[in-house]
Amino acid sequence: MIDINAYAGPWPFRALPASAPSEVADVLQAAGIARALVSPLEALFFEDPRVANERLAARLQPEGTLLLCAVVNPRLANWRPVLTTARESLGARAIKLHPGYHLYELDSPAARECLAAAGEAGLPVIIQLRMQDARAQHPLCRIPDVPAAAALEAARSAPGAQVVLGGIRFAEARGQGDAIRALANVWVDLSQVEYVDGMRQVIQAVGSDRLLLGTHAPLFNVRSALLKLDEGLLSDAERAAITRENARRLLRV
Repeated sequence: MIDINAYAGPWPFRALPASAPSEVADVLQAAGIARALVSPLEALFFEDPRVANERLAARLQPEGTLLLCAVVNPRLANWRPVLTTARESLGARAIKLHPGYHLYELDSPAARECLAAAGEAGLPVIIQLRMQDARAQHPLCRIPDVPAAAALEAARSAPGAQVVLGGIRFAEARGQGDAIRALANVWVDLSQVEYVDGMRQVIQAVGSDRLLLGTHAPLFNVRSALLKLDEGLLSDAERAAITRENARRLLRV
């Protein structure tokens, strides 16, 4: 299986069951996940995510379980060299945007330019809509969710970019199903899709060819992501698409 949305590094608000890349890799491997895109958690809070990307890249094992997903902040003047370095020097397989934490709108000129540049560089872009439920956030660090509609509009504006909606919720995925299917460059991460029989309903709304396994590890328990697959009573073809084939095409692995 391939996990499209995992992390490594410290989280300032609570202790995690794994934080070092080797620990995260062990947790994922124990659950049967062979490869995973991993982003640095520190990048949400560092003044410049470039430093966090470089620190994480230096700790990843070549040909190991974890593949770098570098964080880019289009609000900073250096976002272009950060993106170029991530692709050419750090070996990133994708980039991640955190508009909520980095305080920019997805319709800003820099954000649109960043999406277009990522498309030209052949790097998929995960737009992280949320990291956690607002009710669990620290009272001094309330980060608003990024609207799914805004992420879809950004993807529509950059048809050359491959965009993953990270942390989308069940109601958003179902409600935006028509818009998602209308855009050939959009995929959905399942890490925060939570609802009774939610998997089957999201497949009906979006299509199994647009869904990607995401665990949100180590912030979330990996087993919860796998239980969703089991409860969805997936066909062999659906399970293969969601857990492997869609990610292989997107990441070219």
